[in-house]
Amino acid sequence: GINAEYGKQWYQRRVRGNGPIPYILLYIPVVLHVIIIQVLNKIYQVVAINLTQWENHRSPTEHENALFIKRFFFEAFDCYIALFYLAFIERDIVLLRRELVSLYTVDCIRRLATESLIPFITRKASRKISNKQKEGETDIRLGKDYDKAEYEQFDDYLEMVIQIGYVTLFAGAFPLAAPLSLICNVLEMYSDIFKLSLITRRPVVHRVTNIGVWSVLVKGIVLLSVFTNLYIFCFTSEQLLTYAPSLFEVTPLTVEAALKSGSDHVHDIAAGAGMTVATIMTCLEHVILLVVAVIWILVPGTSSSVQNELARREYVKFVETHGEAAHVGGISAMSIDSSLY
Repeated sequence: GINAEYGKQWYQRRVRGNGPIPYILLYIPVVLHVIIIQVLNKIYQVVAINLTQWENHRSPTEHENALFIKRFFFEAFDCYIALFYLAFIERDIVLLRRELVSLYTVDCIRRLATESLIPFITRKASRKISNKQKEGETDIRLGKDYDKAEYEQFDDYLEMVIQIGYVTLFAGAFPLAAPLSLICNVLEMYSDIFKLSLITRRPVVHRVTNIGVWSVLVKGIVLLSVFTNLYIFCFTSEQLLTYAPSLFEVTPLTVEAALKSGSDHVHDIAAGAGMTVATIMTCLEHVILLVVAVIWILVPGTSSSVQNELARREYVKFVETHGEAAHVGGISAMSIDSSLY
């Protein structure tokens, strides 16, 4: 049948006939895509900075949040637009998985190369050629620190948030993204240690209570992933087809069309079954959102042990500031203050 012919043609064209060249050619568009994304992000970075300056925010926090939101939505659009097109317009799960795996892999390699290896090599080469210090040991050490680039935390935050989008928004197409992200994050951790130690200056420490606007963006991505994965489950992939084959019609493809799409057939919703599929998707969406709401209500953002420790520290600080005489009179005030944590 067509399955056997498709497998035979694929083996002859991709394995026996052309050697490794087709596999290399598959990654050229992805590499170009990643390069274009980086170029556009650099251009928009300048645009976003100027726009945020013109907005004239009242505080540095508002200024940073506005800048982060602008850059995040533009760079997220660059990274996800091709995947959304394949998932929701083309509805081709094979091409979606292939693009996601290739884009994710190339982007991980790009991060390790551009953030650590290339800056380290270029800095070493430039120092050997042009920077010959004749001062004392202290001056050399200070010169080395001064010559380093300034640390930019936005890029590290953005990489993690974009990675969360790869893992959650298209989990139905690439379930292995989660364990692969764990491995990549371990490598990223050592890469960041290398970067902070040898590539960039030591960052200035600012005490904060949370990660700010990034928390809102992560929650938005996780909430959006409920709808994207349900759409992939019901329409793009064959997962619902496996459980309810009567709701779909399967159309075999020719060998040439199968070689282009990566699958030997396509499936569409059967006549009169569209409302049933939409109802299944809506019911699943309500159930998942209900589970999310229950977890959100029952699981506190801060554990009781942390709350007790914060209250104890606040009480010790209060007693040290006002003395033991304020212990009895200030206990009610301290209980009110500690409840805020």
